[in-house]
Amino acid sequence: MAARELPDADYARITDRGVQEARPQQPGAAPRLADPPPAPLTAAQKAEHLQSLSGAAFLFGAAGNLYGPGMDIPSFKSYLDAFLKDAGPPTDPVERMLLEQLALAHHSIGRLHVRAGTAEGLEAVTACHAAAARLQAEFRRSALALQAYREGAGKQATPEPRRPARGKGPGRGRNGAAAKGVKIHSDSEMGSKQNRVREHLHDCEPALS
Repeated sequence: MAARELPDADYARITDRGVQEARPQQPGAAPRLADPPPAPLTAAQKAEHLQSLSGAAFLFGAAGNLYGPGMDIPSFKSYLDAFLKDAGPPTDPVERMLLEQLALAHHSIGRLHVRAGTAEGLEAVTACHAAAARLQAEFRRSALALQAYREGAGKQATPEPRRPARGKGPGRGRNGAAAKGVKIHSDSEMGSKQNRVREHLHDCEPALS
């Protein structure tokens, strides 16, 4: 198999570095300087990494060994980013956490089913299936909670208008009488009551001879 040819500049650089490393250190000569270590991350940069990679790290810890040695945290981050995009980009941190928890629960359920399928004892199989069933129920409740949260996020809570106390509405005064300056129509509830009262008094009047 032929060796891969390197560009002249790369070949010269690698050759010079090999010669420098193989040359014995002369007494009194300045030591060869190694590459400087990377600058430490600031607290803000660490927090950004935590926010960006926490969900992927949880998924990697929950199901990473099921997919072989080639899977790593960046792979799970790409998967999680695509999942969040397909599910609808979250608009706030709480919505993002709910989506990440759904993804985590999904893979944890799958892992429990795998363990149940590979377990040898009946007791272990039963325990894994029972745990998977409980986690599936929590998954459904979390999905409903996410739906309710998304529906409530776009609505602003408005106080319900207070209803006037019975018998003392805006058109009534003391003892249910009409307030001053308020006209009572004959077809209204108060007007019909007053009409019945007048009819009753009229029926009770003695007949004139």
